[in-house]
Amino acid sequence: MFGLPKPMRAAACAVLLLGGAPTSAAAAKFQLDTPQHVLDAARDLAYDGMALYEGNRSGHTPGKLSELDPMDDGPYWWWHGSVFFSAYAEYWRRTGDSTYNGVVAQALLAQAGEDSDYQPSAQRAHTANPHQCSWALGAMIAAEGKMPATPGKPDWLRLAQNVFDVQAARFESEEKPLGRNYNCGGGLRTDIDTRGIEFYNKGTLANTCFLNLGARLAKFTGNETYAKYSERVWDWLWDIGYIDHKSYAVYWGASMTHNCTSVTKQQYSGSAAWLTEGAAFMYNFTKGNSAAWKERTEKLTAATLSFFFPADVAVELECEVKRTGGASSCYGELVAYKGQLVRAVSTAAQVAPFTADAALPRLRKSAAAAVSQCTGGTTGRRCGFNWAAGNYTDPQSPGLLEQAHVLSTVSALVQERPETASGSADGAGGGGSGGGGGGGGGSGEGEKDKGGDKNAGVCARGGVGLVVVSSVALWATMLLL
Repeated sequence: MFGLPKPMRAAACAVLLLGGAPTSAAAAKFQLDTPQHVLDAARDLAYDGMALYEGNRSGHTPGKLSELDPMDDGPYWWWHGSVFFSAYAEYWRRTGDSTYNGVVAQALLAQAGEDSDYQPSAQRAHTANPHQCSWALGAMIAAEGKMPATPGKPDWLRLAQNVFDVQAARFESEEKPLGRNYNCGGGLRTDIDTRGIEFYNKGTLANTCFLNLGARLAKFTGNETYAKYSERVWDWLWDIGYIDHKSYAVYWGASMTHNCTSVTKQQYSGSAAWLTEGAAFMYNFTKGNSAAWKERTEKLTAATLSFFFPADVAVELECEVKRTGGASSCYGELVAYKGQLVRAVSTAAQVAPFTADAALPRLRKSAAAAVSQCTGGTTGRRCGFNWAAGNYTDPQSPGLLEQAHVLSTVSALVQERPETASGSADGAGGGGSGGGGGGGGGSGEGEKDKGGDKNAGVCARGGVGLVVVSSVALWATMLLL
């Protein structure tokens, strides 16, 4: 266990003790040049992002970023909430700042649905496999970070397992020999409902997310069954040609009309991120004894860094680079994954450390570029989507996803607290079945009011709390070297 001198430990604790309000120094400019500044920036970005969220206010729905979806001229789809709250679950896991845990728990539970599998009846006709899985990964991050469960509600691990079980059954039903019934020999469909426009498509977003979920569950629980499904998904993706056998590019997918033989070779960062991170978790699950998963992790990491960090700064390749409109051409799914991309690279560097040398310089440069353009809005700290340009561009949206992506990127500079261990198998702290404790649903204002006291508790617990924060600072120091 790492340690730092007492003055630095005290400074790191002071960051967490300040609660939800932004500091005056960070209000003028985000800085990432010291461990304390990294923590300050993450905390202030979290505050700014949550200030835009309305789901915990009267007349609004917890977990939804907007009451109307784009079909009704709203700015966000239902599943975009999973992107936002995954960023905050990861923020908690890495920093130990519990200020927003109540809001996150409220959102993750409110959208879990009647069967606790992220298929709420109000969204069932429009829920796709990758969207359901994205919510499950939010619950999985909460489990890995030991976010306290809400008494009387399913714990985070159970929510993730429920989604896995549902999608595993779908995967089984699709697994038929190539050439029969134009079923592509397996794989998850994109849409779940037969009326969905992508019901007859099989894409990598659905399948890489399922692989990622299985790999994380395998590491968290030690259950080989989850790992076997991840192996089967990999084999299918490889055999069908969705992963380029030379470059390891991860392609969008294909229509079932021609038995998935005509692959659309667009590359979404979400697919590459989920697959790279999932491969790293599988490597870790095998305790480093699988040469196959090491090679996959190594080559996927290299491909992801090459395609999506072309100048060492994270981009969404298909719109920021390939389209003539640049960042203004990014919309829909393409604005949802940048934060997950950076988190995946960071997490892969933790669970498969041999990727760290290549990953860490990109994480540093991406974080610096991301915060440098957060100069918009009335606060002068609103963030846009295009980091590589270095200038703020109004996203013409409420800005929740843009804020969450930058939060994820700065949080990626912080190693998670040692006791969370990127998916420890003990299932404590709300991760395992029957997890108890506080931190459940509640109003955001209440959580902000109580944030200082909760953070004081973290640092006041003597050795344990101080070691937690020391490790955070040490990881930030390593990234800043």
